[in-house]
Amino acid sequence: MKGFISRAAIAGLMSAGLISVTGCHKYDELVDPCWPARWNAIARYETTTPFNTQTNNGLVLEQTVWDHHFVVDEKRLDDGTLVRTPTGRLTAGGRAHLDVLIRRRPAPVQEVFVQTTHTVAFDADKPTEVYKAAIDQLDAERREAVRQYLTVMRPDVTFSITTHDPSPQGFTGPGVIMPPLSYPGEPGFIMADLYNTPRATLGGVGGSGGARPAGSSGGGNPGGGSSGGGGSSGGGH
Repeated sequence: MKGFISRAAIAGLMSAGLISVTGCHKYDELVDPCWPARWNAIARYETTTPFNTQTNNGLVLEQTVWDHHFVVDEKRLDDGTLVRTPTGRLTAGGRAHLDVLIRRRPAPVQEVFVQTTHTVAFDADKPTEVYKAAIDQLDAERREAVRQYLTVMRPDVTFSITTHDPSPQGFTGPGVIMPPLSYPGEPGFIMADLYNTPRATLGGVGGSGGARPAGSSGGGNPGGGSSGGGGSSGGGH
């Protein structure tokens, strides 16, 4: 019995000595020695990645030359019809927009985008190939116009010109109000009832209430209120 106890004591001492020598490695296997730095890095990545995506998307939009940056020729026919023909010539506003891009500090972003045109008139009686060819030709003319202007203004920088089709940015006042007016019963239709008409919401238009859309109920904005007044409170801006 005494021999058994002695051997057990010796084994225990040897085990304790082994643990004291290898305990550091065992500890690393049981816990994360890099806590919390490792998890902070993961949390930081998960937090900043969406913002980085938004930043990149915003930069692409800022680097875009839009449809309205190009001249549209207008010609009135003998019968009074006004014909609008989109061109590949930059407007003064388009050139000013490019001037802002090429003056970025410390250096301009070398990738510039051109919005694919949405100003080519669609004719259902013509083949789709003709419509697409007209769009492709106008897009090419606009890319070349942008390239020529950038080459003249910044010959020291090589720019890449790419056509893309971004989603429309921003909303106009009539664009926000008209959908509820056009689709009674849709969420937000109450806007049309509260403001009576889009005309009453535009300052300087002189909207005085007007008739409510058919099917709407409840009091409108009496006399146009502060949304447009009787034509005198919303000075033409």
